[in-house]
Amino acid sequence: MWSERIPLSILAGVLTPFVIFGLNAAFGGFAGLSSSSGLRLVYVVTALLVALAVSLWRPISPWAYGVTVCVAFGLVPFVAVTVTHSQWGNLGGLAIFFAIGFGLLVGVPVAVIGSLLRLLRLPRWTPIAPAGAALCLSALTQVMTRAEVSDQSIRIISVLKEIRQAEIAYAAGNGRGYTCNGPDLRGLTGIEWRANTALGTLEKNVGQTEGHWIFLQCDASAHPKSFNIRAIPSGGGAEIALDSAGHFSRPSRSR
Repeated sequence: MWSERIPLSILAGVLTPFVIFGLNAAFGGFAGLSSSSGLRLVYVVTALLVALAVSLWRPISPWAYGVTVCVAFGLVPFVAVTVTHSQWGNLGGLAIFFAIGFGLLVGVPVAVIGSLLRLLRLPRWTPIAPAGAALCLSALTQVMTRAEVSDQSIRIISVLKEIRQAEIAYAAGNGRGYTCNGPDLRGLTGIEWRANTALGTLEKNVGQTEGHWIFLQCDASAHPKSFNIRAIPSGGGAEIALDSAGHFSRPSRSR
């Protein structure tokens, strides 16, 4: 019986990452994941519930399944790069690290908890409970996330207006034009400014607030006479921009 469980357990473990990603994608994807630690925790709990449901299925060996889940999540970045024919880039190592960490975070507890629960001789329908909880939690999370993203989209418009007013006040105060160095703009709070090291710039023209990345762009001049402010959702989505004349726009490209 043990030897018969191993192949099925390995197959289930290999498929589990795709089931978890598919479940979240079906309910709206991973919007807001990068800007909310609470939401990241919910995604981990959802993944644990899905894996726990599988481990409680009687033909499955919890230990063999848990080990396979750990390995399968660690291989996800390699599969993604192979399928999409893309390059690793500078964040390749970080992606592998997080994938392995997530696999351990899901696989190890499931192997232990699943094995302990199996000793209690629970009813056959027991796996339905964590599976149903995962579905409900995923659906509820997506509803709450979309509401939060919608609120952020409304609030970011006010932030863009505040940045524009700060630019106007800066230009009026020095008489030399606008600036694309965020810390020079007074009266702004809650924005973490940094330099765009990827482009080799020294000015801190990139900021993050309200679940959005903020980009300050000035015309090529020592004393800029115009500027553009772009806001891009951290989790992906439509970009919104505001220029020095006060005109809003939604560029077709986000980068």
